[in-house]
Amino acid sequence: MSSKKKRIQPQSRPIDAIREMMEDLNLQINDLTEICKKQGEEIRSLKVKINARESLEREERERKEREADKSWFWASRTSE
Repeated sequence: MSSKKKRIQPQSRPIDAIREMMEDLNLQINDLTEICKKQGEEIRSLKVKINARESLEREERERKEREADKSWFWASRTSE
């Protein structure tokens, strides 16, 4: 038997592997952050559209109610 110790050659230093993993994670985090920002903008845009549509529908309902009130008023005046 040989009394010499076998020297293990690491393929890469652990610190380099950790740095590389951290860089990958940072890239993934940046990508996810951008996706979240875009989705947030889309959600805000949809909310504006929904609010506008609801506002138009409410205005239309109120207009019809006013017209119905006017019609009732004039119909009741002419039937007396």
